[in-house]
Amino acid sequence: MAFKIDSSIIAWSLAGALLSAPAMALDWRLGIGGHDYYVDEADSHTLGAGVSIGLSHLTQGDIKLTGELNIFVDNDVDELDPDHIPVWFSSYYSAGGVLSHSHSTLASSGM
Repeated sequence: MAFKIDSSIIAWSLAGALLSAPAMALDWRLGIGGHDYYVDEADSHTLGAGVSIGLSHLTQGDIKLTGELNIFVDNDVDELDPDHIPVWFSSYYSAGGVLSHSHSTLASSGM
């Protein structure tokens, strides 16, 4: 049994943290691209496009919050895949920072 987390829980938490933060810089990036899925055996090309938006924010406690959402669309003209989905999403979320601070008391005591 695989452990799954509903990505909307993480997305809403990250959005809430980013929107409720004091007026500080919010880094963002926007991407656009194209793709061509090629099946050699059938000489088939499936062309498509993708859009992504990413946000990152450094909190006052030096915790970096990051999120990215990707949306892809394509057009399967030869219908080789009966389960083809023309629009799909992917997302990525992270929070990073220092887990613990090392103290210099051990180093100064000679241990």
